[in-house]
Amino acid sequence: MTDWSSLSTVSWEALKEARLQAHHAIQWLAKAARNFVPKQPDDSHTALTWNKDLQALMIAPITGGAGTFEMGMRLADLALLIKTDHAVAPVPLLGHTDRQLEAWVSASLMEQFVDRDLAINFPRLPYEVPAHPVAADAKYGDRLEEGALSSLAAWFNEAAALLQAVHAEETSASPVRCWPHHFDIATLISLDGEKSIGAGLSPGDENYAEPYLYVTPWPYPDAGALPPLNIGAWHTQDYTAAILTGPEISSGAGPHSFVEEAITACRGALG
Repeated sequence: MTDWSSLSTVSWEALKEARLQAHHAIQWLAKAARNFVPKQPDDSHTALTWNKDLQALMIAPITGGAGTFEMGMRLADLALLIKTDHAVAPVPLLGHTDRQLEAWVSASLMEQFVDRDLAINFPRLPYEVPAHPVAADAKYGDRLEEGALSSLAAWFNEAAALLQAVHAEETSASPVRCWPHHFDIATLISLDGEKSIGAGLSPGDENYAEPYLYVTPWPYPDAGALPPLNIGAWHTQDYTAAILTGPEISSGAGPHSFVEEAITACRGALG
């Protein structure tokens, strides 16, 4: 079992910068998915999955005139991938701008003989991502500390393995998906009626700058109904979730024990 406490090889601030750049970068996958993956009512056609072998986030397969292929983003070096049955073609983002990237994505899609209009006209996303200079055509890689992207990839890799274990144990758990709007990777356990428990990892957001694991019950129980936790703590402002932060994990708190305890606690709180 991996020692999660060793995942962050750079400062939290450096990891935050890597997270922000990667969050913007994966929106190209979301845009391609919106144009080429069959639409689903819950927007899951835009969700990404973690490919352990490629160490990349991938969208669902796309069928073009040249056959079926996949697109992905390798996090450790921010390389966009086109994966066919014959090869994986990486193109690094580092040192390039979104304007340059848009031209490459269009050209790569047309090489697979997909609809030309869809390949050159990407949709406006129905959500905002955190502000960053790359959105104003700054180059990816500027201000990145060496090792920061590799550390980010390690967090996703370990979280995906943990959540796959949850998925295997919980018969009603959804596939493990990364949602491009929040950049979190999670699974949802469906309970009776409208009740559910979400378990996932966020690489950081406006509430916690560092990566954190969360387990959240729905509907949110009254704060007084939440049992004490041996690992982590309850977050109850704006939303309710058991939280285990990156600094706590780096100090030795156990992610697997946290998720197991928090799921049990959420089940109890939901009755």
